[in-house]
Amino acid sequence: MAQAGLHGVAGICLSRHLAPVVIRGDAARKAFVFGFVLGNLLPDTDFFLLGPWFLVNARQALTLHRTWSHSILVIALVTLLLWAWRRREPGGAGLALGAGLGMLLHSLVDMLVWFSAVDFLWPLGYLGVSGVVYLWSGIHVPALVKNFMGAADYLAFALFFLYLGALARRAGTDTAFLPRLRLFTNLNWIFLAVFTALGVTLTRSQFVFEVAHYAFFILVFFPISLYVVVKMQRTIEQLAFPVPRAGRPAAVS
Repeated sequence: MAQAGLHGVAGICLSRHLAPVVIRGDAARKAFVFGFVLGNLLPDTDFFLLGPWFLVNARQALTLHRTWSHSILVIALVTLLLWAWRRREPGGAGLALGAGLGMLLHSLVDMLVWFSAVDFLWPLGYLGVSGVVYLWSGIHVPALVKNFMGAADYLAFALFFLYLGALARRAGTDTAFLPRLRLFTNLNWIFLAVFTALGVTLTRSQFVFEVAHYAFFILVFFPISLYVVVKMQRTIEQLAFPVPRAGRPAAVS
């Protein structure tokens, strides 16, 4: 399953620690943090191309999912294109570097967690050189577990939105967007309950579960997550400059 929300949480948690280490300058650091969080979601945008195929064969579409969009080649190309596009703007290099490292982290997390292969060296497979990383070979994942992992997509989105909301309230940024963010969060709680129930009852009809889940994921919830990240850019950028605790002086960049 995708668990895009957890990729977003990982981006938030690591960006604040990486930014001071890998890049200097306020504008570049802010752009790096935003690019890193967004980059953690970008590889899953291939769902928009694979979406129709999920309605035909969800398992095969999921196999195709972690190929080119999760490869080191495409990660490098996206980084170079962003750099070429934004290099003359303040923070442009930081945005490109952040997005590239975020996409790389996404692929590494997928290798470790989601019980599926990642074609990290795509397209070398077409030349007879396997670039697939699959750490879970021989492990059988029961249908019930797969269904719960699908339902957990909505839990992950809810946690991601809760985290962003807490950061916004703490920093005093994007406050006008918080009611809509709360609506999106509550919607995810509802779908978590619905798909958890479906996951239990449809273990013998997993195809039906997967089609329903991916339809809502691709058409509704993943686009919402991208929308939230863009709308809350100011909040995400504040991760580059941690809010000092009461009684402590702010750190000087």
